[in-house]
Amino acid sequence: MLALFAFWTLSPAAHAAGEPLPMWEIRSTASRGTVYLLGSIHVCRETCLQFPESILRRFRGSQALALELDPTRPELMSQMMAAMALPPGQTLSSKLSPSQSRKLQSVVGDLGLPMQFLDGMRPIMAATMISALAAQKQGLTMQDGIDVWFLQQAQSNNKPVRELETIERQLAALTSGSESDQITALQETLDMIEKRRFGPYLEEMVQAWQRGNLPKISQLMREGEGQSKGLEQELFNKRNAEMAEKISLWLSRGEEVFVVIGAGHIAGKGNVADLLARKGFSVRQVNNGE
Repeated sequence: MLALFAFWTLSPAAHAAGEPLPMWEIRSTASRGTVYLLGSIHVCRETCLQFPESILRRFRGSQALALELDPTRPELMSQMMAAMALPPGQTLSSKLSPSQSRKLQSVVGDLGLPMQFLDGMRPIMAATMISALAAQKQGLTMQDGIDVWFLQQAQSNNKPVRELETIERQLAALTSGSESDQITALQETLDMIEKRRFGPYLEEMVQAWQRGNLPKISQLMREGEGQSKGLEQELFNKRNAEMAEKISLWLSRGEEVFVVIGAGHIAGKGNVADLLARKGFSVRQVNNGE
């Protein structure tokens, strides 16, 4: 299930006046630095890209945009493909039980993906690929992702763009955890798709996102994590601490930065906003209309 967290969607006209937004305003009283921390949906539809003025005004007024990583980097795909691969002589199917292999073949067959394409992948990479294809079947693409939209706007207006992480760091997190953890994540992804829970789960997550209901997002994430606790530590907890450390430097220097990171990093225990609050910064959730 962890592999699904990158594939949340959003419907147009989602935010009512006065409703909480999935965005934090973080200030340094000492330096007067300000960071706006927006939860991102990495894969979406074109109709998703309608944001309330409360978000757009803060983006326009910021001196820079910061993303986890520039998703349009030309070297990203080649490095990801290399990280996906199992060591020579190993296959994904040989690491799965007979029942798991049958389920994998059934799901990828329904998605129109040749099993041979996945058989050389690490389990977590296969889970990520399957999730992406399942999202695409619902009309969701990375090209219509929230972070891509803000990146394009920043580039069009000559706004500086920063990255919180490197390609190597993200890939290290994605391929971390034990092989057992990765197989568990793959199994949970296959179960969700096979039992047709993929769409309803995303829609429930969407509704929580639309309402800025961060406790609900956290609850759904815990339900989705299943038994993949080792991957949770690598994908979220460690990276949250690293991102909070970099953001705190910008705040301490008195900068005003609009930060777009995955919504999974702004909800739940140990999220980035909480970590910044522990560092002494003023943190509050923004409401629509402010």
